Amino acid sequence: MLTFLITFTLLTLLSSFFIVEFFQLSRHWIIVEPDNRQTVEGDLLKWWSVFWEEVKEVKKVYYSGNSLEFKHMELLRLRPKVGGKLIPNTEGFSLKILSPLTDSDLSEIRAVITCRTEIKEDICFLYIERPVFLFPEWVRKPMSACYVCMSSTFGSIIWWTYIKISSNQFYWCRYPKLGYFLFWIAFLVILSLFNRVIGKKSYEYV
Repeated sequence: MLTFLITFTLLTLLSSFFIVEFFQLSRHWIIVEPDNRQTVEGDLLKWWSVFWEEVKEVKKVYYSGNSLEFKHMELLRLRPKVGGKLIPNTEGFSLKILSPLTDSDLSEIRAVITCRTEIKEDICFLYIERPVFLFPEWVRKPMSACYVCMSSTFGSIIWWTYIKISSNQFYWCRYPKLGYFLFWIAFLVILSLFNRVIGKKSYEYV
């Protein structure tokens, strides 16, 4: 059993380093060129995250209610001249424009309260853009988007490959198949903790 525990520990450490490094090598980012063309840049294995984290569309999420009032109060505090040109509408979904907003005013609004603006006649809407991904979160995260979550998929592949190759490691166990399952669960839990620690060390200075 001692041999198994040593092997188990080494397997967990090596698997964690592999997953975190794979995560780092598979990152990509979108660069918008001056002519509005978009190019994909990234590391050696960027195609992996490009596939699993593909954005289907960009959704507008509008501020309303208390969130809208907070943004307006923040604008009044930081840029009172611009904020004074707006007042929340009673319906709670938009701001009424009291005096014309210049391009400079709109730029200040976007920069100061970090949101986008949409103008319709004398009404101003505040919103942010959220990506809508091709794959749902429960698929995207364990496959590519989260190095801690990736321990579930990658860890399972590594574990059952190890069992296939070295099932004799469980010679000490009275019920080997139960041992495979219980240690698989333990492996995934410990691996996710290792990934969190190793990943945090890898990215804390990035």
